[in-house]
Amino acid sequence: MLNHKAKRITKVSQGKFLIVQCARTIGPGHGVSSPALCLERAFKQLGYECERFTLRNIGIRDATPDAGSRGIRTFRFWWNIVVFSTLGAFVIWWRYRWYRRDDVILLCHVDALIGDLFVIRSLHKSFIIQNPLRWLLLIRNPLHLFVLARDAIRYRLGVHKRFIALSQSLAEEATLLYGTDPDQIRVIPNGVDLERFQPSDRARLEVRTELKWDNEVFVLIFVANEFKRKGLDIVLDALYRLFMDGIDCRLIVAGSDSTEPFRTELDRLGDAVYLLGHRFDIERYYAASDLLVLPTAFDISPLVGYEALACGLPLLMTRVGGIPCFLHEGKNGMFIRRSPADVAKKIRHLIENKETLNQMADQARISVKDADWSMIARKYLTVMQEVLAERREEKHRIANFDIGSY
Repeated sequence: MLNHKAKRITKVSQGKFLIVQCARTIGPGHGVSSPALCLERAFKQLGYECERFTLRNIGIRDATPDAGSRGIRTFRFWWNIVVFSTLGAFVIWWRYRWYRRDDVILLCHVDALIGDLFVIRSLHKSFIIQNPLRWLLLIRNPLHLFVLARDAIRYRLGVHKRFIALSQSLAEEATLLYGTDPDQIRVIPNGVDLERFQPSDRARLEVRTELKWDNEVFVLIFVANEFKRKGLDIVLDALYRLFMDGIDCRLIVAGSDSTEPFRTELDRLGDAVYLLGHRFDIERYYAASDLLVLPTAFDISPLVGYEALACGLPLLMTRVGGIPCFLHEGKNGMFIRRSPADVAKKIRHLIENKETLNQMADQARISVKDADWSMIARKYLTVMQEVLAERREEKHRIANFDIGSY
């Protein structure tokens, strides 16, 4: 323990500090896990010591996302939220009860009511308000009330020193719904690993050879873990309309959700759709595609958009959440409505206008050149330095007050 403290003191003298990331899970995958992992790697590359606090630290092991029945998965999901919000916050406080020192920053991504910085990835209150069946939702699952109460405490009672919003619209929404001080919010979008995600002629040829698809055939890719909310049924309907009009194209569907609800649509499309499942080498399949299509109903700042752009893919996505932050109409993609007819129309337009498609592809990677995780991490570090400066100033003020009182 003494050596651990001594190491931290050395880092403080070098202007560094310990960064503790708090999230239910941190690792490769989807949701919060992947961005937290990417930030951790970037912080370490910049010379900062990092620690994790996850469900494992309170005795809950990670479970396979599709393990157990739907009821068991739902129970586990809500149980983890409640436990990490309450017991997790207490354990974090106890483990890092000295975290108000100048050499420690707590970065909280979800749930736990503690930390210097909190990353706003969504606002549950907004989700409830926009749901036309909200009262039925609250009656059927009172745990929604728990989350609403928890968030009211988080945003109204000064639990955190700073909030990191993934988009300007999300920052404005937090101020509107909770009265959060705009001066305490910083807008920092998601990032992307530009070394991992990049165009690759070799991967394109390899994947298309594996799938037995001609190199000239037009390939769409749909990447999500909630197929219904992200609009897979809309994409499948649009693809069928294109086939009826004599336009030949293919679709790669990547993600861990069940495809059974879409079995009828998939059967009529046959070999035109390849069900990839969840893959850790998704960048190869971006490289093999020509266009990302995602008519999502709601999304704060989908990582798939950044990943596809980094691989040189134009985007067809809905104008929701933080998507307008990286999708620029007519430059690196086009906005679509949640309508099979509109999606089919936009796909057909790009297939028939190769020059426009190629121009968008050229601009795609350029549009995310400033979104590398190392640059995003530096923005986080700037906010952390603000918090540490305020902490030192507060301690100095208290010390002067104590001296002056005698």
